[in-house]
Amino acid sequence: MAQWTTTYSGLVDAVGDYTEDASSELSSHIQGMINRAEERVLRDLDITYFDDRRSVTTSSGIATLTKTSDMIQVQSVRFTDNNSFALRRNYDYVKLYGGTGRPLYFYDDETELIFAPVPDDTYACEVKFLSRPTPLSSDNQTNWLTSNVATLLLYATLKEAEHFLVAPERVAEFEQSYASNLGPARALWRQDQGPNYEPVGKTATPERTR
Repeated sequence: MAQWTTTYSGLVDAVGDYTEDASSELSSHIQGMINRAEERVLRDLDITYFDDRRSVTTSSGIATLTKTSDMIQVQSVRFTDNNSFALRRNYDYVKLYGGTGRPLYFYDDETELIFAPVPDDTYACEVKFLSRPTPLSSDNQTNWLTSNVATLLLYATLKEAEHFLVAPERVAEFEQSYASNLGPARALWRQDQGPNYEPVGKTATPERTR
């Protein structure tokens, strides 16, 4: 049996059908709902299909590095001159670390990377990250998600919509439907990627902080 696929317009129509809401308030927010749902699905699938790498350079005296728009989640930062990795730490740890030098730690903020200590020079590094395919919109009707995990994307979008409509019972309903579909979808695509699949591991919590 062929799997269900959809388009941006199909998602918009489906949200209207499921919620039975044709209000301008909902329609004016549907773009953001779909795009947030896309990002959630990509994060939750946690497959290497969307892993990418990019060479960047830190700036002396500047603790931050702006992420490009396709970077959803940074997975590692490797300094290419000595093949060493900066370790992921939480925001408070990085901000309170202090000092300058070769960065030892990083925090992955929504729009930027924050390093500690503050770089004392320009350091070339390779950033590995979960990439974002071209987001769905009226001008971009399909992408990998609509073609391969459309049902998962639909439930994630409906959860966003019902949250907007302040319908907690429906939010719980679609959250459950999403969870029920996530496991099989994740298993399918991890199997499809074969033995080279490497899920992103949890970052170890430091034993001591400054």
